[in-house]
Order: sequence, then structure tokens, then C-alpha cells
Amino acid sequence: MELQRLAMLTVLLGSLTAGLQAGTFRFDGPRALQLGYAPKAVRLVDLDHDRDLDLVVVNRGWFTDDQWIGSSVEIFLNPGDGYFEASTVYATPAAPQDLAVCDVDGDGNLDLITPNAAPDNLSVCWETATAASRPER
Repeated sequence: MELQRLAMLTVLLGSLTAGLQAGTFRFDGPRALQLGYAPKAVRLVDLDHDRDLDLVVVNRGWFTDDQWIGSSVEIFLNPGDGYFEASTVYATPAAPQDLAVCDVDGDGNLDLITPNAAPDNLSVCWETATAASRPER
């Protein structure tokens, strides 16, 4: 990871602020990203194999009328300029509490795992990109 591209991240009230480090202890102005309701976890990982860190956010959602609404995993891809594209949202079972990122099945792609508070289970989001769809290294 290049020192010039270290991201400063802060999760506050359903938005995320990311600023690029422009030099020693100086950051460019932040750009806010809109998130789902009640973000619980944030990870920076290279999901699309382009050597740029992408952003993964877990949103807990909210409980109303005896059901959870809006529980999700959001993926913001980094096109290489240090900022992030619009998110792709994947629904999860109720109330994900955290996020693990690893290659569960050994196929070379990072998978996402969320422990869910209701109904006390785990979700695995398998990354299914093929080698042909990955950018050149």
C-alpha cells in the first residue's frame, strides 16, 4: 500500500468520511459517502485485484414491527484515485455485527463473513469474479 494513498476513515451518523493523505500528516478535504443505517464495521481490502484498496461496510439496519430492515454489506470500489465509486449493496440476514474478509474457499478471491445477531448465525458472501474479469496486474 502506498503511503500517499492511506485513507483516513471515520464513521459518524450513517456517513463515512474519507480523505487522502497528501503528505506528512496533511490530508486533502474529506468526501462523505452515504451509508446504510447504523454502520457497524469498516474494512479496506483489495476486492477486485487491482492493487487499490476498496471499502467494505456492514450496516446493522433497524428493528421495527418485529423485523430487521436495511441490514446489508456495502462495497465501494476504488478506481485508483483513492476515492470510491457508488456502492453495491448486498442484503444480509438481520443485524450483522462485524465483518471478516478472507479467502474462505481457496479460489484466490476474498469472501465476506458477517456474524448476525438475529437469528444468531453467520453469512458468507462468496466473491465469484473469474480471472477473466479481473484487471491486469
